[in-house]
Amino acid sequence: MTNWKKLESGLDVERTFPEKGHVLTIGESTEGKYIEKLEGIGENNSTIYVLENDATMRIGVWSSSVIDSKFRRIPIGSLVKVVYRGEKPSQKRRGKTYKDYDVFLGD
Repeated sequence: MTNWKKLESGLDVERTFPEKGHVLTIGESTEGKYIEKLEGIGENNSTIYVLENDATMRIGVWSSSVIDSKFRRIPIGSLVKVVYRGEKPSQKRRGKTYKDYDVFLGD
């Protein structure tokens, strides 16, 4: 007889980066092995890039234009570090800012 486990629609990560309501400071980071890209998450149909750290904790990195443009070039299985660089003035939208991140690949 087969045992069936019901799959829930919740997000399967232990924490997110940045965490909801947390104000990032310049230099805050997260890192791990890039294991999965989840799309259509939440009411805004967001994308989350899932990293797994050394402690096998799953960390969801919320997408943004900056994050998406960098993760687009990263293959699944790569070691990745994401570092917050602060808010920068937008070149395209006068008077607006965006959150900037550096993304690094490990060896």
